[in-house]
Amino acid sequence: MNDLKSGLFAVLDGVEYRIVSTFGWSLWSLTPAPGFTKRPGKTGYYRAIDRQEELPLFRIAHGGTYSGVPIQIASAGGGRVLLGSSDRAAGEAGFTRDGRNEWHKTVDRSDANLRIETTRTPVRAPWLT
Repeated sequence: MNDLKSGLFAVLDGVEYRIVSTFGWSLWSLTPAPGFTKRPGKTGYYRAIDRQEELPLFRIAHGGTYSGVPIQIASAGGGRVLLGSSDRAAGEAGFTRDGRNEWHKTVDRSDANLRIETTRTPVRAPWLT
């Protein structure tokens, strides 16, 4: 698992694309793809989504455990991940407290105490009326 992509995605012609809401709803790709265009001042390539277009849509999220503590996970770059938890046991697992019930820790993705679970939840397209 090299890429911990998360957020809203759709499938078009068998390929997964990130959904963005810049200038209306669009599919986004870092590389050129059929029907996608470059937008001035923007990174990547975009394909506008028609307001009536139905695409298979899902949300990707990452959770799991770290030393038995339930966590949410985000990519931190360089082979590292940012862990977040609201579990009080996080302090005992070496997390730093960032708020009343907020704990964070950055670790290598290869850390033996880290267990990652990826969920893909189907969702309704927000642009459909």
